[in-house]
Amino acid sequence: MYRLPWVCRSCLRQAPRINRFGPAIVRSPPVRVTPSHLPATPYTGIRMASTVAAETKTDEAYQTGELSPALRMRAKRLKSQYNALKARANAEAAEGVEFNKETIALNKRISDLEDVSNALQALEDAERSIEELQKEMNSTTDPDMKAMAREDMEATVGGLVKLKEELTIALTPKHPHAHLPALLEIRSGIGGDEASLFAHDLLRMYERYCAIEGMQFKIMSINKSDAMGEGLSEAIIQISSPGAFGKLRGEAGVHRVQRTPATDAKGRVHTSTAAVNVLAEISEQDAEDDELAQVDMREVKIDVMRARGAGGQHVNKTESAVRLTHLPTGITISMQDSRSQHANRAKALLVLRSRLAARRREANIQREKNLRRAQGTVSRDRSDKVRTYNWPQNRITDHRCGYSMHDLTGAMEGRVAGLIEEVGRWMRSEELEEAMAADREASAI
Repeated sequence: MYRLPWVCRSCLRQAPRINRFGPAIVRSPPVRVTPSHLPATPYTGIRMASTVAAETKTDEAYQTGELSPALRMRAKRLKSQYNALKARANAEAAEGVEFNKETIALNKRISDLEDVSNALQALEDAERSIEELQKEMNSTTDPDMKAMAREDMEATVGGLVKLKEELTIALTPKHPHAHLPALLEIRSGIGGDEASLFAHDLLRMYERYCAIEGMQFKIMSINKSDAMGEGLSEAIIQISSPGAFGKLRGEAGVHRVQRTPATDAKGRVHTSTAAVNVLAEISEQDAEDDELAQVDMREVKIDVMRARGAGGQHVNKTESAVRLTHLPTGITISMQDSRSQHANRAKALLVLRSRLAARRREANIQREKNLRRAQGTVSRDRSDKVRTYNWPQNRITDHRCGYSMHDLTGAMEGRVAGLIEEVGRWMRSEELEEAMAADREASAI
């Protein structure tokens, strides 16, 4: 019997994938360069090691096919909810009900559900058109009419893929802060000088990525180390473009690097880490509508001091540095990069507000997960180690979605849009699956 050839990990993703919760839509996999040791045409069968299959299992989550009954049921339920809320809003408008917090929340919910309703309606219209065209093809004996019906049906069927994708995206729960700018925090981790150098490399990578994507990048605070003059202990970056948090929130976690440090005379490969945290930048105005982001200044201890390091006599001789400590949580924010104490205080308060909102939201999510676990529902948490940068193999692998790219040089120059998009797609599939699990629990009650 002919034995299927073994395929390496870098080429494994050329194989078709199956979605575990649907699947929902058909999507072509990301384009990858075929390595020189394999033929240009993909294999029709693949023999793989079990370890490779395990690593790529999560990557199958967001690969899609036909719309699943569960997704369609969720869409119909949300559409019914949209119609009911729309009728209620129209009735209140006819009665002359004044705007208040309740009506504002009602209109916001209607706006959130509108995309689902429109996407489902478009899909159902297309499916009805296909049924009618199929009946016309079966009933007519005129060759010209049959050909026209077949042509129209092929065009409509081709559009179903896009309509199902749009519906799946609309069904995915939207993060309440996805539209906001972002604060990116980078800290060196395990690995000494090499870890601080890697943290600096990540800072440079994100800076160049933002430049390529046309996103505004500004360093709010930076603490350097002595590692070869380029080390980084900690940095806080402000990415003030709208939607930056929604695009970059998947970057949070521990990033691991495997490479030979310049300081190692024996040429050994070392493993070091850096931690990346992504926060939604929540302004004072945004916090008014978000209870999770509100800060009670009576719970904040404010310390002012002289700034340390470079900056001239004005910075070093005036109390321009500010440290805010949130007493209930112990969160501490220090800021000294501006010459003005007022400016440093405003920056520190912005970061504190964003960190508090993130912590409170995570606490709420964890409570929901604990409740599901108590009810027998399994929920997968994100691993701390999210990505590996392997210099000897010229490879970056994201361990959550299984996506790998073999262009470290390009990645460190900021060409990581494809990687970030794949992680975002995986996160949306996880969030959609969580929402569907919640639907199943609600229907079982």
